[in-house]
Amino acid sequence: MGVLLGALVLYVPQVFGHCFNFDIWYMLATGREIVEHGIPYQNPFAVQEGLGIIVQQWALCVLVYGIYSATGFVGLALWSILMAAMLALSLYRLGRLLKGDRFGGEWLLLLLLAAFPAFIPYITMCSSVYSMIAYCWVVFFCEKYRRTGRVGWLVALPLLAVAHGGFHLSLAVFDLVIIGCYLVPDLLRPLHRRGLLSDVALARAGYRRLPLLGALVATALALMVNPYGLRGALYLFLSYGAADYDGAVPEMRPFAPAEFDLWGFSVVLMILLAALVLGRRGPGRIDLPLALLLAGTTFLAFDHVRNMWLAVPFAYGLVASGMSGWSADFGRLRGWRIPRKAAGAIGAVACAAAVALAAGLIAQEAPAMADKEKTGAYSPSPLVDYIEQDAGTKDVRLFNPVRLGGYLEWRGLPVFVDSRLEVWNAPINGTGRDYYREYVDMGNGRWSARDFERFLAENDFDYLVTEQGSYLDQYLDQTEGYQSVMGTGSYTLWKRR
Repeated sequence: MGVLLGALVLYVPQVFGHCFNFDIWYMLATGREIVEHGIPYQNPFAVQEGLGIIVQQWALCVLVYGIYSATGFVGLALWSILMAAMLALSLYRLGRLLKGDRFGGEWLLLLLLAAFPAFIPYITMCSSVYSMIAYCWVVFFCEKYRRTGRVGWLVALPLLAVAHGGFHLSLAVFDLVIIGCYLVPDLLRPLHRRGLLSDVALARAGYRRLPLLGALVATALALMVNPYGLRGALYLFLSYGAADYDGAVPEMRPFAPAEFDLWGFSVVLMILLAALVLGRRGPGRIDLPLALLLAGTTFLAFDHVRNMWLAVPFAYGLVASGMSGWSADFGRLRGWRIPRKAAGAIGAVACAAAVALAAGLIAQEAPAMADKEKTGAYSPSPLVDYIEQDAGTKDVRLFNPVRLGGYLEWRGLPVFVDSRLEVWNAPINGTGRDYYREYVDMGNGRWSARDFERFLAENDFDYLVTEQGSYLDQYLDQTEGYQSVMGTGSYTLWKRR
């Protein structure tokens, strides 16, 4: 246990180091907007007028803003670490159920150590970690029903969907996919009656499907319990493909495990272990729901980097279900008594974890964690400070790079686009115009000088922030209409003459 805890401590800096990313700024700005003015249906952050909006993380934004208001970034970092612990606990509890006996907890912890690096990049202040936790419990409740036949376990599914929808509307739809995989009937039973394929069988297939169908319908209805109703529930389908334009978002490229070191190795290892378990089970004990979920999510994992963690919860479940037998784990210790020799090791590791966490918090509480937080490899605050001082109380029209959008929103400036890329496409904004597509086309070299001239005339920007060396940056350098007034990091601020 001491060794295992020591290995887990190594993950604390990893998790903490990924707590902060540029998405947090638009979440804070959105949470503040909801608290002060209610749920937005028109985009309150856009320089364009009349754009509709769906805030898919509406409940999470309020939570994040509340924690930040009370405790600052330290509280948010601790909350993220707590969610990482909740994910580990959820996976462990699911593994206990699927393992099917009360022994071998330390083997499950060892399996968690192999699985956890795949989750690390997405254990942040944003929404993916909540989907990871939700999927664990959807499988848990479905498995409980499959093993006991008690319909009461299915009551939790629509309740879980309501919470999941408030934190991550787009991926909450996959709750229905999980339930649907458990709803697949025992297709082999008619063949067995005829004496066919007698050596092929589905494991634990003899349970009633009708209650699951009811749970599926109730869960689908529960997903519509959001401020945007049916449109909110369909968020994934309305926004699909918006981030995939011309490879503009690196996370949308196919997942290449070799590029991601321990993270990629973890994903591949878990999938291979699950395949090994399926092979050892043989055709006589096919766990159809988990096998279907693994197959589908493996495809999604390798389709885009952003989805790389999706296969791991289901691979973990399959591997846990392939474990059995006795071992001397802590579950057998009466009254949770810990032997003295082990207590020393565990105590030392706990102290090391506390010191590591405290050191990280102290370091991060430096100016980098103030409102002038660094976003990427530069500080955007001088640009915003200049605009505020130069414009005074005047409303400004500003063009910005996508990564800067959230921070500008937090500072109260309207933006051309932000990193919620799908919000700017036509099905979400309701204008028939895809502003993110326009932004991508501007940056990929397809525009002529006349296109840039038309764009600037149409939008009448007071200021523009450009990436140094970009096509727009080069065009502004050659035009008389704007002058460069400030540069910071890899960005330049331009002002209309």
